[in-house]
Amino acid sequence: AYAVTPKELKLISLSGKSDLKTFTHEEKEVMNVQVFDGRIYISSLYGIGVYEIKGDRLIKKEMIPVGAGVSSVLPVSNTLLLSTYGNGIQDLALMKKTMKFRPVGRYPVIEKMQLLRNGYAAYDYENGVYIFDRQQQEQAFLSGANGLPASAVFNLFEEGDSTWISTAKGVALIKG
Repeated sequence: AYAVTPKELKLISLSGKSDLKTFTHEEKEVMNVQVFDGRIYISSLYGIGVYEIKGDRLIKKEMIPVGAGVSSVLPVSNTLLLSTYGNGIQDLALMKKTMKFRPVGRYPVIEKMQLLRNGYAAYDYENGVYIFDRQQQEQAFLSGANGLPASAVFNLFEEGDSTWISTAKGVALIKG
């Protein structure tokens, strides 16, 4: 597993033993770290730093500037989606091709995204949660106005055909 600090990327053991390796990185205002297909994505208020580890070195492959800070990265349907603090959800492949921001969803701030069994969810701490299929089509939008205890969503957990959604005023169970 990986952990990120303002100046370091740490390869850590989940068994509670000490850090396995520590690398320095160049990113400022770090928000998150995620690893997909051997690449390390460090999200920041300036965009995404893309890194690879070669032996004992952390090598920066690319910096992807994004006008709004990036909170998370998610691999969906042969692209990476970026959740941002101001430009909604961005499709990285489309963004690089057109050099334009085209938000997915209704709200500009997305705090977190996560993969689900049949797609993904995007949510924030004010507006609720979007549920998308793998083709990035919105399937549902849930908030305090239509079934959740509150619109501030903190986490989702899938179990079988049920999804648990934690909010500021309690937990909701969605079946099916």
